[in-house]
This record gives sequence, C-alpha cells and structure tokens, in this order.
Amino acid sequence: MATIKQELPNGPLSVVLFQMQYAPILEIDKYIPAIQDYCRKVGFPQITKMRGDMLKIGQNGEVEKTIVVQWVFASADYQRTLFIDTEKLTFQVFDLADYSFEDLLATFMQLMNKIDELVDFSLINGLGLRFINTIEEKPELTWQAAIKPEFQGCPFPDDVHWADDGLLTWALQRMVRLPEVKMTSNLLVRIYQNAAGRKYPEDIIRNPRGVIDYVSSGPLVTYADLDHFIVFQNGAKDAIVPKSKEVFIALHTVIENVFFTSLITEEAKQLWS
Repeated sequence: MATIKQELPNGPLSVVLFQMQYAPILEIDKYIPAIQDYCRKVGFPQITKMRGDMLKIGQNGEVEKTIVVQWVFASADYQRTLFIDTEKLTFQVFDLADYSFEDLLATFMQLMNKIDELVDFSLINGLGLRFINTIEEKPELTWQAAIKPEFQGCPFPDDVHWADDGLLTWALQRMVRLPEVKMTSNLLVRIYQNAAGRKYPEDIIRNPRGVIDYVSSGPLVTYADLDHFIVFQNGAKDAIVPKSKEVFIALHTVIENVFFTSLITEEAKQLWS
C-alpha cells in the first residue's frame, strides 16, 4: 500500500514512531556501551542520557513516583532518534519528505534485532506503530476543511458567552482483528490542537537538548494522531520477533486505510497531492 507521503507529497505527516516493549531489564545501563558502539556506526552518533519522573498508581490506590532513565541515540541532525529504557525501545523518524515505509521498517528491524542480540530480550510485551500528522492553518485549507466533520467534535450552544474559540480534543479507540498475523490490536485515533504553534505534540522529543520546533504558518496547529498497537501477555520472544515485520505491515495498513478513507477530506487530498 502506498504511504501517506508518496500519495500526498505535500501532506502533513510529521513523525513516525516504531516501538517494542519488553520485560523489564533493570540493569540496562551495563549494555549501553555496546549499544552505543553499534549505534554510532549505523548513523546514530549522538548520545544523551535523560532522567524524568513517572507516577504510577499502586494496587491500593497509592501514588508511586519512580525515576525513569532513558538513553537517546540520535542522527547528527536529530532527525532520527532511538530511545532505550528498561522496558521499551522507540524509533522516531522526522525526516519524512521523501521516505519509504519499507525502508523505515527495515531500519527499525535491524536496530531491534541487533539490540536483542546484545541484551537478549526475554519476553515481548507490545509492538506499536504511531503516525502523527501536523495540520497547519493556511488560507487555502483550514483544519475544519481538512478533517471530516465526524472527527470535529460536537457543537456548543450559541447563547453562551464563550471567552475563546476553544481547542479541539477528540479520541476514539477500537479493537482490530488482523487476520494476516492472527492477532488482535488496538487503534487509538486522536485529533487535538496546540495554540502555541508547536510542530510536534508535547510528548514527542525530537532533540533531547531541549530544542522545540515551531511551524511558520501561525499559532494554531491540529494533530491527527493514529496509534496502532498490540499488547502481549508475556509474549514469547521466539514466537513474536520472527513475525514482527508482518505485524508492523498489518498495523501500517490499517493506519493508512483509516487516514485516507475516514479522516481527511477530498479537498485536503487534492491540496496535499
């Protein structure tokens, strides 16, 4: 199936993420030197160590705060990044002007297989693919004209004195049967906005040095965020990894089908093609 950028060379696709979740590796730090040595040789010479807090709700409702450490390996221009922590591996791609999904998948598979060789993942807990589209406000195409009305939320009453225009947040999650891989997945579609002109959603870090990218068209940005993933209950690596390429292809096919068929308008397709 043709990719969004191949069919829409002027389209809004801004980030593609591949992710694999695995059983916790508490001593991931000891593998970092070997991983870094490999990554720098295959186009990821930059390395950054990030720390952050994560809140978890315990079994009795208590809030637990833990420190999360992530290692970020990046290309020289930070257009491709690889995040590694104790439980997941995430590959982010931003240079999408002339990309091939098959090439991106091949790169992620190469990275995943090599890191598995180095650390030996024991169990696979999840595989995911996420496509984020950044729709800028332009005179020739507003977000209301680009996205079908079904995804624009419900109208508010006119007799209330609203103090602003409001920001849209819309979401729907559905289960999907994937007969080609004999698995069941979850597709989360979200439409949401940012009034500060950020090119990427706030949970996306392109440059770990704190650089934030902004669009040039104006402050209002609308994100069409499609996240398609499979959760495994202690999935055996030997059963999942050999099928992972087929799984990502199946996830990708559904994402593009929803994007082209259900989400964007014919007017948007014409202007972006």
